[in-house]
Amino acid sequence: MKRLLLDKTCMLIVSLVTAFSIPATSSFALDAQAEAATRKVNLAGRQRMLSQRMSMAACYMTINVEHDKHLGILREAYEEFVKVHHGLLHGDEEIGLEAEGYRHVVDALNVVDGEWMEYQEILEGFISIQLMSRNAFHNMNVDGLSVLNEMNIAVSQITTSYSADLELLPEILALSIDFAGRQRMLTQKMSKEYCLIQAGIDVDENMENLNQSQAQFNATLNALIDGVPHVIVAAPTPEIRAQLEEVRVLWEHPHNALASAAAGNEIQLHESDVIVHEMDAVLHAMNDAVKMYESVHGLKDY
Repeated sequence: MKRLLLDKTCMLIVSLVTAFSIPATSSFALDAQAEAATRKVNLAGRQRMLSQRMSMAACYMTINVEHDKHLGILREAYEEFVKVHHGLLHGDEEIGLEAEGYRHVVDALNVVDGEWMEYQEILEGFISIQLMSRNAFHNMNVDGLSVLNEMNIAVSQITTSYSADLELLPEILALSIDFAGRQRMLTQKMSKEYCLIQAGIDVDENMENLNQSQAQFNATLNALIDGVPHVIVAAPTPEIRAQLEEVRVLWEHPHNALASAAAGNEIQLHESDVIVHEMDAVLHAMNDAVKMYESVHGLKDY
């Protein structure tokens, strides 16, 4: 049974990425270029999280759950997304980004820009009047998912491009950072899906999406800790392993509440409080783990 579960986990992880040919790699140390590249993978990956954090915050505002808190979250996430998107394309010394030099990455980010313009318009209107019809909120969610989809493509382009050209940035490490970064996005996507169920918006669809998001988060967390050959490196330092184990502990309560909603059970007030107040702890702990990958200096053969 244990072997069957491991095989299923590996299959799920592999299915989340396009086909990669990842060679074995020797020990490595980060140089300035590799460190800048891991920074770019991290921040580009974080954009995926922000795309979902904005619609999550708007949803909780719509159902009047800690309205002012979520308005602040929405405004901050919006400003961060705009700043980093510009920095990914044109550079931003303050956040450690150089102007993008790969033409195909620029093209991918420009596609993101096209999707972002529609999402941005809805967000700005909502921030201004702080009211939205159910139909408009449905459209906001669709636009946010479109930004997420195109941003995911751009992150994959960044990950493979920089690891292919930088001998000191093995693709398996870059891909591991990518996967760790996706975990941040999933915390916000699950919170949003939970809120949409609570609001009665596209309930069946969001129950199914929430089930899938939870499965991805669980499988990826296990893979980041223990590794999947040729796809994800096992936690490369004791500190990163300890941080990922902390994520696992923090994830337990939200996971139970999310699983109950995804199963079609009536949402209870105490469960909603868990999602609103504890999911950000999972996000921040996962973000700390991703940052720790940036300073990895020794990577054994994998």
